[in-house]
Amino acid sequence: MTQTENLFPDSDFWNVLNSADSGALEETYLHYKPKAVAAVVAAGGYTADGSVFYRVAFIHLARMAQSESIPFGISLSDYVVSLAALHYRDWRMERNLEAPPEENTEENQSPAFEMPGSEALRELRWAVWSRRQFFRLPKEDREKMQELADDTAKLPENRRFATEDDAVEAGFGASIHHYKRLLPEQSAEWAGVLPAWVVTALTDPHFIKIWDQTQLFEQKISAADYISPKTNHFWRNAFVVLGIITAITIAFRFYFKSETPGEVFNDNFSAPESLLADLAARQTLSPDNDSLGIRPESCDLVFAEADAAYQAKKYRIAAAALAQLLDDSNKACQSDAYFYLAIIGLHMNEPALTIECLSNIEDLARYGEDIYWYQALAFVKLAAENPLMQEKAVRAMDRVISNTELPERREQAQKMLQQLND
Repeated sequence: MTQTENLFPDSDFWNVLNSADSGALEETYLHYKPKAVAAVVAAGGYTADGSVFYRVAFIHLARMAQSESIPFGISLSDYVVSLAALHYRDWRMERNLEAPPEENTEENQSPAFEMPGSEALRELRWAVWSRRQFFRLPKEDREKMQELADDTAKLPENRRFATEDDAVEAGFGASIHHYKRLLPEQSAEWAGVLPAWVVTALTDPHFIKIWDQTQLFEQKISAADYISPKTNHFWRNAFVVLGIITAITIAFRFYFKSETPGEVFNDNFSAPESLLADLAARQTLSPDNDSLGIRPESCDLVFAEADAAYQAKKYRIAAAALAQLLDDSNKACQSDAYFYLAIIGLHMNEPALTIECLSNIEDLARYGEDIYWYQALAFVKLAAENPLMQEKAVRAMDRVISNTELPERREQAQKMLQQLND
């Protein structure tokens, strides 16, 4: 990073990446993302690809800073931009994809400094991917894989298991098999009890911190595409805001009529029949009882009240009940309340409320992928009311395609994207 860019000099950038301080890290991440995304697009990718590979490059650069392996005498801002494009090109080679036509642009010029080799690039991407896939495992498998990773991270003489066969004999075989199924492209590179990139993804504090932070940054960026994050004071006047949004919605419907996005939304929006049943299913798959702390009994009582109203299709009463959980005394169940308020917002034809709620969710382990999905549906809903939102709806659906690991959801999103573009 250079002094002339008015953010941090290179030495400070190094320290920010090494410490993963959240405030400065977010400022740094947001500052250089546009240029890195442009570099990936110039290399033949989509804007959504740019976001994915910039995040990978940023994590990679943070790891290099932590291990003090970044070359001296370079601009770290130029380095992370070049690294994003390099990761994208190497990923295409790894997947045996046809090389896109190269344009004669500044972003496509070979960097004048040494870059990581293909092996280092892929191991970093595999670590990023394996942590992401880890949260798709059922709770029992996650616990077993975490136990294996903790054991493999120890010195050889202190480990319980020397080989994968040892772990299989001890009852870990099914969990290993399930994890490998989520990593089909990487399973051929599986070595030992667990490969080094899995151990890093599950046990390295710095990697986990930078992964979690950048995931949260991307979630905020996705939500901010339409609406700026609000403070907690937003909820003191929640129903006044709902009334304003309703009035705006009516006005848009009168002046702008667009049938196609509305049909796309109606054909694809599905919601849980019961809030309590859906929440219980998510808790079963959660790494612990609640990833943000122990849930007080008061949360369960409020959710029971909200669920009764929700199942009776009294959505504003359900929303009013959940809004009780949005103060700081109920931190452990705030993410749950925000998520189901987001769904209720779609039921009430309040997509802006949905986006607002999703932007406040911190429990990424439980809701990560669904956040992208319901954000995209909210943007499609907005586009149904205001054709000026069509482009944002297309970008939101593009993010779903880039960030989902569920084949059926990717197929559904691709179909919706095609309908929006017709």
